[in-house]
Amino acid sequence: MTQPLKLPLVLLNLFAPGHDALAGDLVEQGGSRIWLWRQVLGAVVHASLAEVRAHPVRAARAVLIGWLLLAIGHRVMFALVAFPEWLFVTGVSPSLFRHGISLPSWSRGFPAIAAWKVLLFAASGWVVVRTYRRSPLIVLPYTAFIACGNAVSFALYLLDPHRYYSLAQLIADLLVLYPLAACGGGLWATVRREPLRRHPSW
Repeated sequence: MTQPLKLPLVLLNLFAPGHDALAGDLVEQGGSRIWLWRQVLGAVVHASLAEVRAHPVRAARAVLIGWLLLAIGHRVMFALVAFPEWLFVTGVSPSLFRHGISLPSWSRGFPAIAAWKVLLFAASGWVVVRTYRRSPLIVLPYTAFIACGNAVSFALYLLDPHRYYSLAQLIADLLVLYPLAACGGGLWATVRREPLRRHPSW
């Protein structure tokens, strides 16, 4: 099997494991590349939706935990970035900011903020899957949830006449990078590491 045809079967195993019979049938039928991708994507979506329908409360709980982590993480991240300025404005300890003691400028702008957000979205995906019995079937629904939420944020940004970020950056971050980070973090949580075996001589 060529590499382009092998990739969809790898994705099938990642997002919806346990479909070895289906993978074998797809290989034997030998359809076109587009046909194979359509069958694999359909199987992954069907398996994910069936899982959510079978365990709606568990799925909703896992997604809610991931969303809460994102919400709290965003607040903590921006609070830490603006902490020296906050000490100055509130008068708690104005000498720090007055003497130039603050976070490095590179850590408070692009692309550092985007990198922190990527890690945060990846962590949320990891937590969601760990909460959901390490099942990869929740990865696609949670990624879709993040993409839909970010699409709403994207629309609101477009309506803001004083938006700071460019359109290209908004598309890359909200609609591509952050959903992929959540997906990658979720898939990372499905990896089961073998315990370290103790050597007889130890």
